[in-house]
Amino acid sequence: MLIDSQGDMQVVFEAATFNEVLSAIDNLTLDVLVIDHRMSGQDGTWLVQTINHRFFELGEWPPTMIVTAPYFAVELDIAVMRSGAADFVVEESGPEELLSSIRKACDDYQSLDIFSLKELFSAAQLDKRSEAGFNLSLANLDDASRTALDAFAAGLSDSAIAERLKVPQASLKTLFREILIHFGFTTKEQLALALYESERLA
Repeated sequence: MLIDSQGDMQVVFEAATFNEVLSAIDNLTLDVLVIDHRMSGQDGTWLVQTINHRFFELGEWPPTMIVTAPYFAVELDIAVMRSGAADFVVEESGPEELLSSIRKACDDYQSLDIFSLKELFSAAQLDKRSEAGFNLSLANLDDASRTALDAFAAGLSDSAIAERLKVPQASLKTLFREILIHFGFTTKEQLALALYESERLA
């Protein structure tokens, strides 16, 4: 799916199986990829992770991905988040909800409520686990990235973080993109989840 500067959407590719997607993805220019969790052959979260990994290996930023499913479950919501998808939409909520999700997914400045995410993670009774790879990547951050990450974990808004760092919000956007790439993540939700499980989320 492509979205132009006026916000108009155009479907440019459809596939029924994960093999079709993986065979075509390298030759497509996509803004948003909507993935049915029940896709034949593998589930949607596996496909999101596989596509993200492929793009990172090529040194490229992956397309924004949204996972749809016929039902809601906290476990599935977190699995989608962990995969690096931008959003999870339940089919019964209707096409308008999906269109809204697509538009929001293309907004680089959408806000993130750390405290609501923490409540979600706590309600799901996620194990607190300290992963060596994440901790090593955390230790290798530069000072500016570490300051931004600490402020993010404390629930500060992007504008407040930019003010703390004394940089424009556009520069902060670039810094967060670099932080996500450093960890191999694609969304701030993915980052928040890793911080929570490492007991670093305020």
